[in-house]
Amino acid sequence: MSGTVLHVEHVHLPCARRSRDLGLTLVLATLGLPAVAVECDANLGAEAFASKCAACHSLEAGQHMTGPSLHELAGRRAGTVSGFNFSAAMSESGIVWSSTSLEAFLTSPQTYVRGTVMPFGGVKNATERAAIVCYLVTS
Repeated sequence: MSGTVLHVEHVHLPCARRSRDLGLTLVLATLGLPAVAVECDANLGAEAFASKCAACHSLEAGQHMTGPSLHELAGRRAGTVSGFNFSAAMSESGIVWSSTSLEAFLTSPQTYVRGTVMPFGGVKNATERAAIVCYLVTS
């Protein structure tokens, strides 16, 4: 079940981690985002982010690189973070970043947002992609 995204009403939390994970679930529910299953692998996501994303993206607020900062990405409308010059395609996409939209975008950025200028072919490995989504949503 690693990397699986579940809706809030379906999350089963082991007793030892219940308080922390319930807090995360409530935060995600408040943002209108599906809860990430406890089994998602944020550690693998951190490693995959470092090897596939960190050359162009930062997780620090306002620290833009070739790509925009991904700080507090979940729940944000695409193309709206201040201080970065987005393509018209991204700014006008209407996407709100969630685990579902991130999964689709990271599969093939140019297919998901026609006209995006992000020079990246996507994350083809589904396990790695799900781990990056987990990492971004929980970071």
